[in-house]
Amino acid sequence: MLAVMLTVTLVACDSGESATANYFHQVRAEAVTMTDSYLERRAFPGRVEAPQRIDIGFDARGEVIEVMVDTGDVVIAGETLAMLDSRLLDAERLTVIAQNNESHARLKLVGLELDRQHRLRKQGFSAEQKIDQLLAEKEGLLAQIDRISAMLVSVDRRLEKMILKAPFSGRVAKRFVDPGVVVDAGSSIVRVLQGGSIELHVGVPVELARHLRVGDEQTVVVESMSTSGIILAVNSAVSPATQTIAVKLSLAEQLNGSVLFDGQIARLIVEQKHDVAGFWVPVGSLLGGLRGTWNVMVLATAENTLITEQNKNSTDDGAGSTKTSDKDLYKIVRRNIDVAYINGKRAYIQGEFRGGEKLVVAGVHRLAVNQLVQLEPRK
Repeated sequence: MLAVMLTVTLVACDSGESATANYFHQVRAEAVTMTDSYLERRAFPGRVEAPQRIDIGFDARGEVIEVMVDTGDVVIAGETLAMLDSRLLDAERLTVIAQNNESHARLKLVGLELDRQHRLRKQGFSAEQKIDQLLAEKEGLLAQIDRISAMLVSVDRRLEKMILKAPFSGRVAKRFVDPGVVVDAGSSIVRVLQGGSIELHVGVPVELARHLRVGDEQTVVVESMSTSGIILAVNSAVSPATQTIAVKLSLAEQLNGSVLFDGQIARLIVEQKHDVAGFWVPVGSLLGGLRGTWNVMVLATAENTLITEQNKNSTDDGAGSTKTSDKDLYKIVRRNIDVAYINGKRAYIQGEFRGGEKLVVAGVHRLAVNQLVQLEPRK
């Protein structure tokens, strides 16, 4: 009984060793095709800004009696935003108007007296001195009326400064004061952002800025959504802090129904063509080498490879055989390559590939140089 068991065990071991010796790992590989150039897609972050963003305030000192807007409100050009207490100026204006009415009344009286003196002179009862006095008084009243009119204009202008109006249509970004606060001339009351369109300010490298032109249409990504922007200006000076060139683009105020906010981050997408011969390969096919180098695994035809034969027991007749030809086998070869650009799941590489070689696109870390493998059947 013991002898029979040992015999069965030895047969099983011999069969396992034979199966292991005749096993060839299957790999997924693709033919590589050379191209003359590639497009490098680069993203540069920038800041979304309104064309005009100003903090506006009153030109005069006074008490704020009313603020009509709040943060986020939409305003139109000329709309009243806030008001100062103008009661003293209103009283001054009434005084000036009364003086103006008084001067006009006196002028009317002098005019009537002059008409009477002219009629009396025709009858020989009026003196020339009286007429001259009335004419002088009339000139003085006319000058006084002009001065009062100027005073009235001055008061009206000062009253206008008591009312803060929107310089352009847009949105209120911030409100700085509340009613009851006494402010100095020039103090900020509200911050207004111009509406209708917005701008993207972004810095790009000098070598790339040379290829950008005013009026060119570029791709801009905001919140994972793509839109188009028109280049408005390309600065001619390099920023000393970032060593980049400032580029300004015009964007629509809304993107897919969503309003773009001042200060929001957006990215300018620029595609640059490089006339360099190379190959597009999956990133999964890259294998890190020594000292920062990169390698790929390729399949070379396995010439003069020993043909193996594997015998198997068939379930039908109990005997059978399968043969593996050297035409079905490939040898793993390592190729040193340079990675020029990586775009998502693909990489553009440069290296030497020979005719008939196929690139291993997956599982490269489980392979060794000179290892014999088979192609994975296509599904």
